[in-house]
Amino acid sequence: MKKKTILLIAVLLFYVQFIVSFLAPRILVPTHGAMSYEDFLLNINLPRAVERFAYFDGLHYLKIAAEGYATNSRAFFPLYPLLIHFVSGITPLDSVSAGFLISFFSCIGFIYLFGVLLKEVGIEQKKIVWALLFLCLFPTAFFFRVLYTESLFMFLMFATFLCIYKRKYGLGFVLGTFVGLAKLVGFFLVVPLFFFTINWDFAKSFKNNFHDTIKKIVSKPLTSMSILGPIAGFALYAGYLYQTTGDPIKFFTEQPDFGANRSTHIILLPQVIYRYIKIFITAQLNFQYAIALFEFVMFFLAMICLVVDLKTIYKTKVKNQSIRLGFNLFGWICLLLPTLTGTLSSVPRYILPIFSMFIVLGSIRSTKVKIVVAVIFFLAQIVFSIFFFSGYFVS
Repeated sequence: MKKKTILLIAVLLFYVQFIVSFLAPRILVPTHGAMSYEDFLLNINLPRAVERFAYFDGLHYLKIAAEGYATNSRAFFPLYPLLIHFVSGITPLDSVSAGFLISFFSCIGFIYLFGVLLKEVGIEQKKIVWALLFLCLFPTAFFFRVLYTESLFMFLMFATFLCIYKRKYGLGFVLGTFVGLAKLVGFFLVVPLFFFTINWDFAKSFKNNFHDTIKKIVSKPLTSMSILGPIAGFALYAGYLYQTTGDPIKFFTEQPDFGANRSTHIILLPQVIYRYIKIFITAQLNFQYAIALFEFVMFFLAMICLVVDLKTIYKTKVKNQSIRLGFNLFGWICLLLPTLTGTLSSVPRYILPIFSMFIVLGSIRSTKVKIVVAVIFFLAQIVFSIFFFSGYFVS
């Protein structure tokens, strides 16, 4: 199987998702009134199977694209709705079609760039193909193909990595700024970008003296600027929030308004794990119970993969070791940052940028095991996408 085959599979999965969206209400009784702004879709006048691609967060992005930010919408970073507004403004497309187009091309683009990046950092071709396949079939990968910012974020992230890897620092800064405007976790892209820069020019000094490494990076304006792109993007949005609301972290302080037992006070991981164990012992067996179990399993799957990846980096001295370490540390941030709000809600979606996890899964030696895992992932993706298109919150 080649990377071209994976790209074809990615395109075919869009068609599969349309079929699932069409059939979902015939399989499950759709929920009503569970989503904000659901009536907003009535004004667009599209087939219901298409409208379902804009459920949940997609409705918020469409509302922001059409009317700007309002109360309880600032948790959604601005780049995706800005692009929807721009594309629908210069084309005859409605906002749903514009958002779908952005997600489609971003999805195909980041899958291609992910394969290129893995090859550049020294991953074997066979492992690359399996890593790409696992990424496409992951249980929550259907979010790449709906009106969510996930695929756009991934595309910009991999494009930024490749620019820095090839020392195109100016373009890397611009793309990094867009990453910081796409998602909160984009701010933390500075961590792997730092390791990208020391991989080439500063590897020796980093091993000998961390302080000297920082001084050398600062002495090269283009290099240091490229690292700061995500911070610049985040600062732009924080500055906008300060100007309009007086609160530069309004995206965080609004979190409790979205339910899911989120807190604005930092909750440590052991307490979160305790909460979930208590749920498994005391709660009734229903859909919410299944989602909690799904969140718990996905959290520990990602954690185990990150531990295995970290062990591999240090024990086998992999090629581009500092870059792989940067990937791993960014993965830990993606995994642990959401838990600080006191819940694992949406963690199965938040772990999608942990590409170290897919590298580890692609490195499983047994082909039979990989096939079984891929089939389980795909079936789970179909099941959860049916629930999503029927109006049930999945992640």
